[in-house]
Order: sequence, then structure tokens, then C-alpha cells
Amino acid sequence: MDKDMQGLSERILAEYANRGLGDVELASDRALHRYSRAGQDGAENLVDKAFDALDSGDRDRARRYLATASRLPYDDRERSHPLAWTVHMELFNIVSDTVEHSDERDTRWLDVAIDLLAHSDETARTELRDVLKTIDHDYRLGKAESRTLRAAIGRVPEQPSLPDQRLSESALAESALVVVELCRAYHEAVEHSTGGATT
Repeated sequence: MDKDMQGLSERILAEYANRGLGDVELASDRALHRYSRAGQDGAENLVDKAFDALDSGDRDRARRYLATASRLPYDDRERSHPLAWTVHMELFNIVSDTVEHSDERDTRWLDVAIDLLAHSDETARTELRDVLKTIDHDYRLGKAESRTLRAAIGRVPEQPSLPDQRLSESALAESALVVVELCRAYHEAVEHSTGGATT
């Protein structure tokens, strides 16, 4: 599996170079889009496997899947590494889905996020801060909810999120593991929370 992922970029580039007018298409956005999609698909598959490994209590196996994903080529079209983008979007989707499915009086989604901001490491805080900032911008939150959210965001120094960084393979894999574990921690905390809803 590792060998297949390492050779992904070479196989895609060879495929286009061997076609008629391959050099022309290789320079086009269409070729880059297919290359980009292949990288994203590979990263999503490996991140899903990492989640499954963590669900079964096998952190080492999860780390190996993410290490394989970290060796996928950088996505020049998206200007991000596929693994970095995938785990960031996993976190965004988990938080935003919780917001969308919460009653307007239920603040558990925010209470859990604030708790994790206070007790997570720098990588997790940075990713969660970025996600919460996007939610504050894109969602119509109540005034009190928005004030609470902005105050929590303001207490966390702004740093580039994973998709905006160029990390070594090992650093990217470890950071991705932190974000995947944060996703699980957020989901589990919301599921087990009984507070936050007001009457």
C-alpha cells in the first residue's frame, strides 16, 4: 500500500505524458484537477482507515495510515497537502454538522469547542480556532452565542492552519493524528454531554 501511494504522482504524470498531445494537457487545469482529485481521494481513504484504527484502539496503526498519506504529493492546484486539507475538513464537517443539527437553545456544540480550545495542544487549538472562525463568519448565530464564540477565539493566538503550512512528512503525519483525535474527542464530548440546552 505504501508503495502504491508513493508512486501515485509518477503514475498520473506518466499516464498523461503517454497520450497524444500529452504535454499540452499536462499543462492544463484539467490535468491538474485529475491529479488533485486523485490525491484527495487517496488522503480521504487513508484518513478513514485512521479513524477506524482509532475506533478499535490501535493508535499505532492510525499513525501508519497517516504517515502513508503524508507521502502523497503536494497539491499545487489547491496549494495544500491532501492530508492537511482532508483532516481540516473532517474537523470542520464534524463541528458544522453539530451546529446545523442543534436546537437554537442548545449550546453544547459551543461548550465542547470552548473546553477543547482550553485543554488541547497548539496544533489542535489552531485547527479548531480556524474552524470556529469560519462558522462565526458563515453561520447565523445568536448574538450571545456569537459573542461567546468570538471571545473564545480571541483567547487563542492566530496561527496558520494545517492546509496553509508546508511541513515535513513526519510532522504532517503527527499533526494529522492530533486533528483526527480532536475530531473524535469533539464528537464523543458532544454525544456524552447532557448540559447546554436551556429551557
